[in-house]
Amino acid sequence: MKPGYTTLLSTLCCSLFAYEARAQYGCITDLGTLGGDSSQAFFITDSGRIGGYAQNAYGQWRAVLWIGGSILDLGTLGGSESYPMRFNQNGDLVGQSSHYGDMTANGFFYSDTTGMIDLGTLGADIVYPSDINENGEVVGHAYNAAGAYRAFYWSLGTGMIDLGTLGGAASVAYSINDDGLVAGYAQRSDGKYAAFAWQNGVMTELHLYAANQVTAPLLSETGVIVQYDRPNASPAIGAFAWKNGVFTALGSLGGGYTQPAFISDGGQIVGSSRTGSGQNHPFFWSYGGGMIDLGTLGGANGSAYYAAGAFIAGHSDTAYGELHAFVYESGVMTDIGTLGGSYSLSQGLNADGVVMGVSAMSGDVQERTFAWKDGTLVDLGSFGGDYTYPAHMNSHGDIIGISYLGTDETHHAFICRPF
Repeated sequence: MKPGYTTLLSTLCCSLFAYEARAQYGCITDLGTLGGDSSQAFFITDSGRIGGYAQNAYGQWRAVLWIGGSILDLGTLGGSESYPMRFNQNGDLVGQSSHYGDMTANGFFYSDTTGMIDLGTLGADIVYPSDINENGEVVGHAYNAAGAYRAFYWSLGTGMIDLGTLGGAASVAYSINDDGLVAGYAQRSDGKYAAFAWQNGVMTELHLYAANQVTAPLLSETGVIVQYDRPNASPAIGAFAWKNGVFTALGSLGGGYTQPAFISDGGQIVGSSRTGSGQNHPFFWSYGGGMIDLGTLGGANGSAYYAAGAFIAGHSDTAYGELHAFVYESGVMTDIGTLGGSYSLSQGLNADGVVMGVSAMSGDVQERTFAWKDGTLVDLGSFGGDYTYPAHMNSHGDIIGISYLGTDETHHAFICRPF
């Protein structure tokens, strides 16, 4: 164990509570709490392990795992509360926890074998983990003793490593793939910010036109990094893909503006691009295929947000001025419709073509989680409140999220397999 790390053993770190699973108002099952009012599920693995947080009887929020009918309190780093942030398919997770006295908080790593481990610091007590890969490697940013935030890499073998900058004071790491490629942004010596790729101790600056973007770059398992910047300081946004040192401009649909929203593990990119007539259309881009205009549902604008297998999902204006979720397959865009209200939004997609999202109910007062597959739209129900929101879906189509109770002040985590 490296100096400064803390392992919290069974009495502090992990307590099991049985929960009563209750199916209510549709297919959603209540995952319960730690004895408090509310809970939230964030991630579900393909094996069915669910990560999130829940309140205990004292009203404190704790990072939890739901495993086989029980809810596991992961404990804290000595304080009263902990929150998960990212998970991997092994069920490992990273998050933040308060220390003794709740005056400071730090990042943590959790696995079944290690329990909760303090990630350490770069000299100050503020650490924000942002991603974890399947090997248990963690990236994020932490403040150093000089008060600057710096991108970091962490593993059980190395502890926390400062990734440096591009010549300036600050940097942030957003994502890491299973090959250890890290994507983020960093400040240059001229004060501007540029995206970077980091691997094996080397940080590479990424910008095709100008270094002034500060958004999170997208990263795929195939090593493609997607970012955008502004050509020649113009208002236009030029997106590019980077792989193995080679930049490829994504282009646009004629209007000089392209906003990537998602990259699949295989490197396919979707988002929104402006046409020559000033409309923003959903697009799909791939190496060798270039950019394809997916069209809209009859209205002016739309965007694609997810790609999986042969499917793309997003939302688009309709000819009647409403905003509807869509699924796109084999050149055909299908209107998913709504649950009775005037709008619906795609919020997830798997390779079987299951789309999850949120739709307004009749009158646009209530919002519910929906699932759609092969033309069938399913209302997942609620726990009696006006709002039910999805958080994540695994490859089997299991959907988790939160549903508000009758007061719309408290909410419980749910799980549902609609198909």
